[in-house]
Amino acid sequence: MIHYKEGQHIYSLSLSDLQDKYIWFCQLSDDDFMENINKAIHFAVYLIGIRSEVDAWHYCLDEGVLHQLVHLSLNIEPQLLPDIRKQFEKQLKVIP
Repeated sequence: MIHYKEGQHIYSLSLSDLQDKYIWFCQLSDDDFMENINKAIHFAVYLIGIRSEVDAWHYCLDEGVLHQLVHLSLNIEPQLLPDIRKQFEKQLKVIP
């Protein structure tokens, strides 16, 4: 269990819970993934936010996984779903 403080609040997270969610997203069919796109975006935002990488901003730029997930949620270039899912699996691994 990892604990961190943000503002006045202390939060806890479990790497095993995050890993389970990651696996769940990766195993969804394309249709189910699209039905859960907002949950996938929430997961991505959270995971990117807790990483200590200095260059975490690259997830948000035009070709970043977070930006691409938002495109899917807005039905922009839905034909890119297979590529974006591969990007999700590669860039959002909880345990490399």
